[in-house]
Amino acid sequence: MVNLLYEVEQLLGHRFVSRRGGHKGRKNRLEFLICWKGYSPKNDTWEPRENLLTCNDILNDYTYARGLEITTSNGGDDGPSTP
Repeated sequence: MVNLLYEVEQLLGHRFVSRRGGHKGRKNRLEFLICWKGYSPKNDTWEPRENLLTCNDILNDYTYARGLEITTSNGGDDGPSTP
């Protein structure tokens, strides 16, 4: 199986999604609406932070401008991103 990585062109938005299971005290998951480089808007997808491997600069600029706090512990080296 081949894991393909796709390049993020732009972050278009964000949302908080409730985690399944409804456990009290668990935070909602932050997802980003991704515009993929070389793809049309119909291919934009909502992705969690852990799927965004190669766009730390774009992600940091987006979150800083909006006052969002995220963790960047994965260092951009794990998990696939697909449009």
